[in-house]
Amino acid sequence: MIYLKVIIQIIVGLSGLIALFLDYKWHDKRKKIFKTLRNLLIILSVLSLFIGVIITIKDDKAKDIEIGNLKNGLKDAQNTLYDIKSNGDTLKEQLKPFLELATKKYPNLKSSEALNKLSERLDNVDVEISNSKEKINNLSSQLNDERKTIKLFHAQVYIEFSGKWDGAPYPSWLQPNTATTYLNWKDKSGNLPTINFTANRVNFKTIDNQNAVFENKLSVEPGTAPLGELIDILKGYNELGFWFPFVDSERLLEQKILVNKVRITFYINGRKNGELYSESKTEIPLKKSSENTPGLTIEGNITELLKVKI
Repeated sequence: MIYLKVIIQIIVGLSGLIALFLDYKWHDKRKKIFKTLRNLLIILSVLSLFIGVIITIKDDKAKDIEIGNLKNGLKDAQNTLYDIKSNGDTLKEQLKPFLELATKKYPNLKSSEALNKLSERLDNVDVEISNSKEKINNLSSQLNDERKTIKLFHAQVYIEFSGKWDGAPYPSWLQPNTATTYLNWKDKSGNLPTINFTANRVNFKTIDNQNAVFENKLSVEPGTAPLGELIDILKGYNELGFWFPFVDSERLLEQKILVNKVRITFYINGRKNGELYSESKTEIPLKKSSENTPGLTIEGNITELLKVKI
């Protein structure tokens, strides 16, 4: 559109210039230049008229489009104002409970000031809630650590074994003078202290002249590892050993005993947590001596073997 307007301005200027020349310089109608310029002036006038019509039509269409856009914009603005009014009414309804609460809590203040006071109070409540959540998280973490701290650790041991003895009754059992270790956990790398499960007295049950049971509760003594530590420390242990004492092994017809059943149940803080159970028969050789402590050793990650919950 801008190009047509520039062109028509040029045509109008040329037409005026040609008319000026025809009036004052080449006014002799008999000359060829007069006729040529006159014909050119006619052509420029027709072209100017044609372009002017086109520009008028295009301007009219552009104005119609502009008016349509303005009408649409006005309609959109009206819709926006309606939405604002509608939302304003909704907002008033939503703010009504807060306004009632604010004026009730601060009756001596204007409604706007009361709302500001209530807003400040709510902000303070949010801060207090955030601080309370942080304290709760800290307490939860401490409680979780407390739950995972080993305070008591003991094992209920049941070992059923048999041997061929010379005569009855079953030989007498050796009792310790002090707390004695009959089971332990070890870290073969030596980085962790050995966990010793002890008893002041051992309990044997004689089934017959060939079969007996070593059944005892063994405990970790206060002040020794791993009491006071988190249960995670148990992951580092990779060897478990257990044994039991008895006397009169000279009366054995064969210098060996046969372990028929083993059940060792571990308790942490009074709750069952891990168990070793086997009915595989294991032969243990003995020395011909008045005292023997036959035992077995298991290697591997102890918490995985016993299914200890960490």
